[in-house]
Amino acid sequence: MGQVRQGGARVITVELLNDAGALTDPSSIAITIIDNAGALAVSAAAMTKISTGLYQYGYQLAGNAALGGWTMFFTVTDTSGLIDKTEAQNAFEVVS
Repeated sequence: MGQVRQGGARVITVELLNDAGALTDPSSIAITIIDNAGALAVSAAAMTKISTGLYQYGYQLAGNAALGGWTMFFTVTDTSGLIDKTEAQNAFEVVS
């Protein structure tokens, strides 16, 4: 888990691999971020494709962002419509 200061920025990068271990693109990928107090900071925002199987999302924290571990959820939809939701608890820690 990395640390981010209140008012700082965080770039979240995700690699998506198929069963063979090769980078692959889904139909869609979205990120949800919940702060340490349980408040929804980002709700199902689309991530930006950087290259095949590599996606990023940039997030600017408020100057009074809740301190402690934040949680991220990634919702991935593949070409057949199957949805996978993955949770990353304490994905990063906000410090003062």
